[in-house]
Amino acid sequence: MKVEKIEWISRAGQEAEVQLSSDGLVCVAFCQPCEYEEGASLEEPLHAFMVKNVVLTVEENTSLTRVSRSSFAYKIVAKVLDPKQALVSIDGFKVELDERIPAGVNSGDFIGFECSRLDLW
Repeated sequence: MKVEKIEWISRAGQEAEVQLSSDGLVCVAFCQPCEYEEGASLEEPLHAFMVKNVVLTVEENTSLTRVSRSSFAYKIVAKVLDPKQALVSIDGFKVELDERIPAGVNSGDFIGFECSRLDLW
């Protein structure tokens, strides 16, 4: 995952919108405190904040759809990496959910969910 662009919301508060890319996908995450630089490579997962509607899906392709340009909210289809740690993958993005993955969902399964924003810590 690579930091493509940083747009400051508040430099004093170290709050920024960070545009990230991975495997051809692009997403915008909220970051605070933002201590990253453009061009930086990241290994740590993003954090899905206020996750809801987690469901097992028959889709086998991941997707990352921003609800609107004026919002950080996303609709996501992801592959489960570790259900106990609520860790999923959307192509090259690893994301940790702030909600449990339902019982019976296993590593390798696909889930759909919504979140209010993706955070980069």
